[in-house]
Amino acid sequence: MRPYGGTKEKRAPDYSDSKDYYFWGLMGEHEIDTSDICGDRRVEQMQAVITSSDWIRGVCTLFIYAPRTAKVWCEELPNYE
Repeated sequence: MRPYGGTKEKRAPDYSDSKDYYFWGLMGEHEIDTSDICGDRRVEQMQAVITSSDWIRGVCTLFIYAPRTAKVWCEELPNYE
């Protein structure tokens, strides 16, 4: 999700963390406080993805445990040199 539009971010996210979900992702709810992550900068992009390690952990538990990774990108500060 890109709340202000624009192109997809290709740089590393400012925040990335695996969140716990259960029963194929049907149970589990998480909130991420973007003001803690970005401060005064606006959020450029947010994603909830299944990484390879999330997938492996899900397969090993027959998706009873099905984690997902949340990622947040904040607005880049201008570089004044």
